[in-house]
Amino acid sequence: MFRETINQPTGPENPELNSLFELIKRENLDLEYTFPLENEKDENNQEIPGKAFWLKIQEAESNKVVEGKIYRPKQDSKTLIVFAPGMPGNASTWLEEKHASSLLEQGNTILTIRHNGTRLGTENAMNYVHSKERIDKGLENGQINLGDQREYSLEETAREYETALRLLGVNIQMKV
Repeated sequence: MFRETINQPTGPENPELNSLFELIKRENLDLEYTFPLENEKDENNQEIPGKAFWLKIQEAESNKVVEGKIYRPKQDSKTLIVFAPGMPGNASTWLEEKHASSLLEQGNTILTIRHNGTRLGTENAMNYVHSKERIDKGLENGQINLGDQREYSLEETAREYETALRLLGVNIQMKV
């Protein structure tokens, strides 16, 4: 997949988010829950290269949301890898800790989706959310889980990837 930059930023509140506007329309980002992440580490406690963000994307027409991490390489990126974890969802952590560094060094942008409904206040939250910043922000705001609903059906969980691809697809041209 190759990206075409067709959505230029218009004065974001946080200039660090500029690179995200190349991938997704500003109006599809929940800017309260889209923020840069610091100190992303791999399994060897080495810094993951590039820039990482937590993002929450939303589709206004259907009211669907998807949350996760997106990693941007230091150089211009020509490809986007969307990683869809299975159940229960901790494979995103596995990908980030084991493979994100090499994928970024190869010039890929990586989106690792989290399942809506994942609880923020449990002892295993870090295994699934894998972002202390996002867990803390949610708990401070009275959230008990990712997403805008308390519970999600299996069908809604399965459609998270479709939502992410539809929202990102506006600015990504697929080449075969």
